[in-house]
Amino acid sequence: MNNIETYSDLMQEKLRLESALKAQKGIIKKDISAFTERFMPVSESISTVGKFFTRDKHNPIVNAGVSLAGNVILKNIVLSRAGWLTRLVVPYLVKNFSSHLLNKSLNKKGGNFFHKLGEKLKGTNNSKVNRRLALEQPLLKTNSYIV
Repeated sequence: MNNIETYSDLMQEKLRLESALKAQKGIIKKDISAFTERFMPVSESISTVGKFFTRDKHNPIVNAGVSLAGNVILKNIVLSRAGWLTRLVVPYLVKNFSSHLLNKSLNKKGGNFFHKLGEKLKGTNNSKVNRRLALEQPLLKTNSYIV
């Protein structure tokens, strides 16, 4: 901090502080980007663990198939001689994780058919055609007169 005696000294100090502030902001941005790059594997592993405990709800048909296959194959065939806790926990985890994997692979390979069918079954069809038709139709038609 300098001794400020005139208005021009004040303006020079202001410019110096603003440039120092910009430099500090740049340093902080670099540190944050380095921090996020360094901890990217941790965030990816947390995301993967989260997939074991949540089910992907974007496609109910895939989820129904995963649930059926999990019940039939895992519980009745693979884990038929396992303990009750294993028969309860393992299918739950496998169903959740496989729902994420199947929905991801169907979206890559053109799973639009299953996605549209699932939306129709849920009753929330968000296709472009329906949005366009909804915009073309008037919102309110009135043919009544005030008496």
